[in-house]
Amino acid sequence: MRDSGKIFFLVMVSSIVSLVADKKGIIAPKNRLILILYKWQVVRSSLLISKKYLLSMASLKPT
Repeated sequence: MRDSGKIFFLVMVSSIVSLVADKKGIIAPKNRLILILYKWQVVRSSLLISKKYLLSMASLKPT
């Protein structure tokens, strides 16, 4: 549970940072692409972790 919370926090921070940088025009197009790829990786790994978490919770429940 803590891992998914950490990753969610990272996603929030990175999206806020990218929004601020977009408004100020700091990020070059090349860097923006890298940032998008990085965000995709973070989101994908958080989805995998939450899926594993849900599966482990389901296996713990009595049938």
